[in-house]
Amino acid sequence: MMRFLESAWRLTRSGAAVAIVVVLAACTTQSEVNTLQTKTVEIAPTSVVALDVATSDDADAVEVAGHVRDQLFGKLVSRGIFLTVRPKDAPEAQYDMTVTVSNVEKVSVAARLFVGVFAGGDELTATVTMTDRATGNVINQFEVKTEAAAHWLSSEYGIDNAINQLTDQIVQKR
Repeated sequence: MMRFLESAWRLTRSGAAVAIVVVLAACTTQSEVNTLQTKTVEIAPTSVVALDVATSDDADAVEVAGHVRDQLFGKLVSRGIFLTVRPKDAPEAQYDMTVTVSNVEKVSVAARLFVGVFAGGDELTATVTMTDRATGNVINQFEVKTEAAAHWLSSEYGIDNAINQLTDQIVQKR
């Protein structure tokens, strides 16, 4: 009987350790940046950029693209990357920044309730292309993938956090 209890105790500790690892892994946000074309020109912080955020007609993607656009307008100026950010086709811009949001996967509340952290986190993918208006040359192109934490008690949980991580990566890489 004593051997059985010792085995049960070891099994319980192992199970608890696995559960802790799964929960901790689900509490973090992950970002990945893939360079598609290395930056060829350094952009002066006194420059003006025209921003275009495009996506598919999917309702979730359109909503996310709006939030990405709003955050980028603020972050690109407040962090001193550009002097001004204008809407696409603005005549005074020296550069065009096109952000194409291509992969929006929001985990539903029902999936989160029934499956928990195993439902995964909210995911976003965007391709960013910077073009010099004077020459028409692409001066930088990269792809950003983010996944928000899957655990609802994490401070990095949800689509808003995924959007924030995405825009932070775009501003850093631009």
